[in-house]
Amino acid sequence: HMSEEPGMELVLKELGEEAFFNMKMRLGEGTGAVLAYPIIDCAIEVINGMKTPTAVYDLFL
Repeated sequence: HMSEEPGMELVLKELGEEAFFNMKMRLGEGTGAVLAYPIIDCAIEVINGMKTPTAVYDLFL
């Protein structure tokens, strides 16, 4: 996550990356991982479990 610590912006800029979250937290970098993991896991489940338009259409036939 985008920490409120001043060095975090410099680190991300140097790496050419953006923060996944910017929640104005000052709780340590582990907090961002704890918040991000369930969101990423859920997104993967949606992608893997989503029906195709053809499969949805076939339900109504």
